[in-house]
Amino acid sequence: MESRWKKGAEDGLESLEDELKGWRTRLDELRVQAHLGHLELRDKLAELGERLEPAREKAETRLAALAKNGTSEARILASSLRSGWQEVRRSHAELVEEARRRERQAR
Repeated sequence: MESRWKKGAEDGLESLEDELKGWRTRLDELRVQAHLGHLELRDKLAELGERLEPAREKAETRLAALAKNGTSEARILASSLRSGWQEVRRSHAELVEEARRRERQAR
């Protein structure tokens, strides 16, 4: 009887060892797949970077030009606004003077 229990325990142990070997094999396969996936992703990112880098450089150049031209345009606009405001003030002063003159004449 003891040998039957012993035989059953040994079979169970062998079965567990086989199961563990199977898990170990699957884990090794998953590690290899993960590593290959990592390498593939790295290659695709490098390829994407190579394609996008010229577009980024072009956009950066355009933005720098826009900023430079925008500054120039802003200065021109500010100058025009100053001139316009001075004209409004001058016109206002003339209208005030005319209104005073008419008021004096009306008396």
